[in-house]
Amino acid sequence: MGIEIYELVPEDSTILKEVMPDFDFENPIMDPDELASSLVETCKKYNSLGLSANQCGFPHRVFVMGNVDDFIACFNPKLILAEDEAHMPEGCLSFPLLELRITRPKTITVEYQDWNGE
Repeated sequence: MGIEIYELVPEDSTILKEVMPDFDFENPIMDPDELASSLVETCKKYNSLGLSANQCGFPHRVFVMGNVDDFIACFNPKLILAEDEAHMPEGCLSFPLLELRITRPKTITVEYQDWNGE
């Protein structure tokens, strides 16, 4: 299949409100390397810093984040620790005309798998 640029789901899509299941590396319904690569290329197309699989209509707990050519793909992320607070303006590709000042943890510790399941 190769690297594909995905379309974003509309802002009223129910997939944006659902809890996503883990990506199943034992029985994947799509190639995880292709998914990660296509999410990165889609993220770059929209000049974004991050993009999740459900924003493109895929029901998996997967996201990519980065800038320019330095991206990582996080499969099945789990938040381990969140500390302090930071306040910043934030936008979302799923809601392109909306920017809000958001309070987020200043630092986090996460566990995730890469596209190889490691």
